[in-house]
Amino acid sequence: MSAQVEDGAQRFLLPRSAQPLGRTSAPLPRVLLRRADAQPRAEWLGVEEWRGLSPRGRAQADTLVSRLSGLRVRRVLSSPSLRCRQTVVPLARSLDVDVEVCPELSHQAPIDRLQALLEDAATEGAVFCTHREVLVRLFADLSGTAVPTVPHAASWTLVGGCSVAPLSLVPLG
Repeated sequence: MSAQVEDGAQRFLLPRSAQPLGRTSAPLPRVLLRRADAQPRAEWLGVEEWRGLSPRGRAQADTLVSRLSGLRVRRVLSSPSLRCRQTVVPLARSLDVDVEVCPELSHQAPIDRLQALLEDAATEGAVFCTHREVLVRLFADLSGTAVPTVPHAASWTLVGGCSVAPLSLVPLG
């Protein structure tokens, strides 16, 4: 995997094997999303996976509906953690789809499993909600360089996907 820099914006390339051949229509987007702001760890006494969103995070989750409304989204996939699932519930409701829990998006999942999920043709048109740590590992693996800042509820889209243009990750919004 390699990185390409254009006009100061870093684009992360996926392997050419992930690109479908003979496509006649534009590919559906794949959107990577960092979960929204969560309750502070210091204030949470329960199991970490059950720590939910803060009031600010719930507002961030609500804004995703309008931010992603122009994209053709068919699926919403989330890390098993409650805060990730809560981040995408408003979006899933607006699309009338279920939130699909994916272990490949959890903290513990090997990065190659996430890459395989992103490259799977069945995930065209999907939003993937995960954690900062997962995105940092993914971006570092794809670029081999320093990782960009990953703010709460930030999103990137995978673009490209024809035999001429490589797939790449670019900031969305």
